[in-house]
Amino acid sequence: MIHELLLALNGCHGDVFVCNKDTGMIEVVDELPFIHPSEVQLLNKICRLGTYYQRLHLFVEKQQTAENGLYIKALANGVDEILNAYRQTLLRVEEEAYSDPHMPLTHVREQLDEYQLVLPRVDHAVHVTQQRKWRGGQILTHIHEQCTSGDPFLKSTFQRLLHVCHKVLYQQSSAWMLHGLLLDHSNEFFIEAISSSESSLPGDGESPIRDGVVEASASPLSCYRLRSLMLPSYLPVRVAEKILFVGEAAQIFNFTNMKTMNASEKGHEQLLLTRQDELKLASLLADLQQFPVFNGQQFEAAVDLIRTCVAERLWKLVVEDSNLIGQLCVSMYQ
Repeated sequence: MIHELLLALNGCHGDVFVCNKDTGMIEVVDELPFIHPSEVQLLNKICRLGTYYQRLHLFVEKQQTAENGLYIKALANGVDEILNAYRQTLLRVEEEAYSDPHMPLTHVREQLDEYQLVLPRVDHAVHVTQQRKWRGGQILTHIHEQCTSGDPFLKSTFQRLLHVCHKVLYQQSSAWMLHGLLLDHSNEFFIEAISSSESSLPGDGESPIRDGVVEASASPLSCYRLRSLMLPSYLPVRVAEKILFVGEAAQIFNFTNMKTMNASEKGHEQLLLTRQDELKLASLLADLQQFPVFNGQQFEAAVDLIRTCVAERLWKLVVEDSNLIGQLCVSMYQ
């Protein structure tokens, strides 16, 4: 019967373990002659994991084919990693069952005890995410809140999920800051493009937050702003504004170089960052991405370093190379 139980734990119910139509849970069939009544409760407690596995596996398969956002797909990839570890545990228990035909049910329960807490919580987090149609930073905030658990295994599980989802955040931030590219087809990033008619600064005494969007402290010519709804709760607005500033600077240089190329002056393109600096900063963000736990201070330090490089470059090009101060002095005396 151990093998039938393992199949049920893998989401495959049959004659011994069936899906209860009322509760939707996989349970053992009542009043089977070869199962003692005292074992029924234990079996039902163990095989409920099969129900959660089945739901989560269906979620992963659905996201592989659905045209949804990058963050929900990353969440599905993280869930699949957890399910892979769960399947490996089932495989190990099955091998033990072959070597010991008299293996007790209590041993199976003990081997899967950690998942009795993890799979229901992960299933609930996924269910809430889908029900409320959360995207981008909303998903990050929700998963981050689950990382505060006092149970070490549960905490590490949600940290793994958050780590996988953060890969999307790092890639979007890197593309925006280093190349001025807004890779956000599903409107999930905390920076959004706006039309020139919307690009205006709030007046004196007005709140910088309108309709769920934080207006950035940028010039009126800016075509980008922060989207507060997609900003993770643990990422300060000041950090997001720095990221916005760097990306806008890269956008200006991209536009300038495009005009230069159209004017057939290919020898006069200006680079926001040297190739060496660009590789160095990209490597810095890639290294941060490898850390299993997100460190807000290290991330802000990396953003500050990129912002400093960009600010110094802008000063050199605008003030020194273009002799901005000299031109201002000329204008004052005219």
